[in-house]
Amino acid sequence: MKPIALAIALALTAAPLLSVPPALAAPAAKASTPASPAWVARSNALAQILLDAQGPFQPEETGFFGVPGYDDKVADLGPDNDQRYRAAMAKARDELKAKLASEKDPNVRQDLEIMIAAANQSIEGSELNQKYLLPWRDAPQSVFSGLNLLLSDQVPAERRAKAVDRLKAYAGLQPGGTAFTTLARQRY
Repeated sequence: MKPIALAIALALTAAPLLSVPPALAAPAAKASTPASPAWVARSNALAQILLDAQGPFQPEETGFFGVPGYDDKVADLGPDNDQRYRAAMAKARDELKAKLASEKDPNVRQDLEIMIAAANQSIEGSELNQKYLLPWRDAPQSVFSGLNLLLSDQVPAERRAKAVDRLKAYAGLQPGGTAFTTLARQRY
């Protein structure tokens, strides 16, 4: 999946994921991709700004879609995670706005506008979720889904090996860690 499409998809689904268990998605089929124009590479690089903001809050899904560095991480349920998520998204959105101001390529500009709108929608969705929904998280389902996504046969073996590290993170066995179930209980 292209980084821009992933960034937008994660932005639009992140707010609900902060309060509900992650959905099991069918793994994307790997296809041979033809050489991309230069503007696509530029858009993809800019999409990384949004991915970097979202990843710490939904690493299971981010890693599932092939973004490196998240296979051993678990969702952030720590104190004030809704506010921290919105702050991270607002910072990314503002950085993208600054890039838009100086961008000349109309295709990249369009992608930036889409990413900025996705960030705004994600921030608004998070605010609405916090205001109108209980901070419920089905912790056992989240743990199962997080491990199941990583242990899929379609995930390369070297990434599947990170399942032990993710399980340790869920159990709170990493330095400074707190059990995922404890964090979920504290939220509600």
